Amino acid sequence: VLLAIVGLLLGRMRALPWIACAWVQFLLLRGDNCAIPLFRWMRELPLVSMLRLSSRFLITFTLCIAVLGGIGVEETVRRFGRAGWWGAMILLTVGSIDSLLVGPPFLHQAFDRVPHHFDYSTTFRQFADWDMFDQTVVSQANMGFVHCYEYTPWKTSVVGFNEKGYRGEQYMKGPGTVKLSKWTPNRLSYEVDAPAASIMVVNQNYEPGWRLAAGAGQVISVGGLLAVAVGPGDERLTLVYRGWSFEVGLLLSIVTILTAAIIVFTRLRRRSAHQRFQ
Repeated sequence: VLLAIVGLLLGRMRALPWIACAWVQFLLLRGDNCAIPLFRWMRELPLVSMLRLSSRFLITFTLCIAVLGGIGVEETVRRFGRAGWWGAMILLTVGSIDSLLVGPPFLHQAFDRVPHHFDYSTTFRQFADWDMFDQTVVSQANMGFVHCYEYTPWKTSVVGFNEKGYRGEQYMKGPGTVKLSKWTPNRLSYEVDAPAASIMVVNQNYEPGWRLAAGAGQVISVGGLLAVAVGPGDERLTLVYRGWSFEVGLLLSIVTILTAAIIVFTRLRRRSAHQRFQ
């Protein structure tokens, strides 16, 4: 923190973007408990409408502080030479030791409660319990957790196998039968046999990004659940998730990586050229 303060005070123009970024992250970290509720406004945007906890921004806020600390180290060494280097190393060492002494004791309390026990499920199915937050043991038993939103009381039409009204992880809303061929988080395959037009319902939340990659039918929402309207006959359906937000995020990530690589390559070339002419 001391080095970050040094970077803030001595970094001048180099520190300004990181100071501004840290301030924005701090406002987002405050959530709605802030005179300028950036987090509430940000959740109105398409790409970040699913954000739940403002405390996640503590990660990016810490990154900004770390960069300011790095600027502080550079400025200390530049202004005070070897004495500044030793001073910066001492502060970094003290900070590292403090983190080791404070952090691990808290991590020991992460799983201090007695975990629930679940028999392993040979087929994937979903479990519901509003009073339990031990999602790890549920996933280890090859099950999904219906109320995995934890702190956010979002409503869902998904039904757990231990709840009334459970009809399976997939079922026909009308005549016909359905059999699961393959299940992955973003790819689902089914064998459907319908004597007449019917609807296959999947016991999971509907999202517009789900598309039909194989088979004939129309992807729809039935009471908030993912479903496919099919015609009569046998069909092998394959649903894949290709949300536009994922594609935009992937594009932005690729552009960011390429931009960073170009910047690093350009700086290395300039440094090499500068050393040749010296």
